Amino acid sequence: MSSPTSTIFEFTESDVSSWSPSPPVTLTPRSRYYIPDDIAIFKVEDRLFRIDRSLLDNESALIPRGNSQDPIDLRSLKADDFETLLDYLTLGYADPYADGAVTHRNYSTRSDKQPLTMVDWASIITISSRYGMERVLDDACKAILCQHNSAITIKSAGAGFSHGIYFQIREKGTAHYLSSWDSRHTEGMQLQIWGRESESVEMKRSMARHSYSEI
Repeated sequence: MSSPTSTIFEFTESDVSSWSPSPPVTLTPRSRYYIPDDIAIFKVEDRLFRIDRSLLDNESALIPRGNSQDPIDLRSLKADDFETLLDYLTLGYADPYADGAVTHRNYSTRSDKQPLTMVDWASIITISSRYGMERVLDDACKAILCQHNSAITIKSAGAGFSHGIYFQIREKGTAHYLSSWDSRHTEGMQLQIWGRESESVEMKRSMARHSYSEI
């Protein structure tokens, strides 16, 4: 009976030295189906918010980045305002003009399932104007205008309107006001922010009276 055959491979030193490992595979940062997980913690007043910051980054490039150890402190904001903005960004927005609606019943809701009120939209305007969230600001202005359509007469003028809603929102701790008061002769909604420290008391009162009378 023949014995089993064995095979011996012999490697010379030159054979070993000529072998090299395959180069590492370079990974692309993202594919079309890459879901980002950019969780950040924000501190607003005495409250912490742990959220996917892409909610904010999709609307503005001005949101601070911070670091992984400490919460991002948004000192200039109010916690209730920030929470209302997150309700809006999370729950979405339905354009009331899409189906000819003239009330706020088709607008997004808060976490308590109640419609966003004028105060809620004012909170959203305060933050969106500060951080340059143009789409959000436009939605908020439409919402304010829509909620007053049933109480005031608005004449159509092309793509815009010949009359508007005039309001003022004062920045906390300052004399800066966000207002549409000076846009009363223009079509559509325009906003601006300016300081009122140098204005007379009588001028401020007249502007307030005018704003209330327009609404």
